[in-house]
Amino acid sequence: MVNKVALGILAVIVLTAMTVGGLVGLQLSDDSGPDEGTPTPAPTPTPTPVSGTAGANGTGNGATGAGTATPSPTPTPTPSPTPTVSAADYDPTRIETAVLAGINAEREERDMRPLGTDERLREMALNHSRAMAEQGFVSHAAAGLSAADRYEAFGLADRCRVPDNSNTGIREGRALETVDRKDARQNYTFRSSNRTVTLTNETATARAAVDTWFATEDQRRKLLLEEASVAGIGVVTTERGAVYVTVDLC
Repeated sequence: MVNKVALGILAVIVLTAMTVGGLVGLQLSDDSGPDEGTPTPAPTPTPTPVSGTAGANGTGNGATGAGTATPSPTPTPTPSPTPTVSAADYDPTRIETAVLAGINAEREERDMRPLGTDERLREMALNHSRAMAEQGFVSHAAAGLSAADRYEAFGLADRCRVPDNSNTGIREGRALETVDRKDARQNYTFRSSNRTVTLTNETATARAAVDTWFATEDQRRKLLLEEASVAGIGVVTTERGAVYVTVDLC
């Protein structure tokens, strides 16, 4: 009887111990696990760098690094070339007009009548300027013709036998002709003002030619002939920048 009671008590003790152990283990398990009310934050992914240049918004496939655009280098502007001036860009007719105006201005300063124009004389002068341009230098003889030959060939020899200012002789041929050459972008110093200009247009080129003639006594004497009444002026320009001018008087 005593043994049965002892066994019963022992059984109760063992059962009690097992119950207490289970409760302790359950408590320890609850303390070590995550709290159901607090979510565990997801880890932040590490961005993978992408090589290349960013697009317009810096976040597309062309972005470098984590969406940061690499600025494109600023291009160095190419300076515009300085435009070159060629005599071929000049209007020969404008030069002819300016040459006549320059000669007449010199004559009017001396109370002389201005020179008129003559189409036949202009044709002859233009023909000679063209021949000078082809041979590449200034001369009263070109294409196998002298000045006297040209006056004869154009039927002007008898008409244009102009007496000189002293009335002691007859001036014909080269005595009635002045010629010159100027070049585009040439620097020219004017005799009257001692001012140097660059010949970049028709007016400056024409004035330089007239100034050259009036700086030379022989050429000045021709252009100031009192008996001369008309002039033919022919101008030819070349691709290489030369301007050939002929003035024939009558």
